[in-house]
Amino acid sequence: MMTEPNMTKDATAVAIDRLHSAGWTDGALRGILMRSWELAQAVVMDTVIISVDATALAQREDDDGRLLWTKSGPVGEVVEAALALPEPGQPGAPAQPMARSYHEQERDI
Repeated sequence: MMTEPNMTKDATAVAIDRLHSAGWTDGALRGILMRSWELAQAVVMDTVIISVDATALAQREDDDGRLLWTKSGPVGEVVEAALALPEPGQPGAPAQPMARSYHEQERDI
């Protein structure tokens, strides 16, 4: 019988394998996975950060650092949502910033 920590570790490993299989690459730090698209006038980046407590944060940003989409919660739910997210430019893909970027806010100072 598996203990709870092993079950969590296995679920996290499965989630990372699913992201790798879908073309996501490892970031500079362990538990960070990314994918990006170079569009005609912009770059869009998706990031998933997996915590040691089996929670995760996923987000999509444009090249100005504006957040287009975000999801946090249990690693399995977050990975499913990130994998289901349409590619930029496809129907249903988030395209409008949720808030102003750090760079835009800095200009107001």
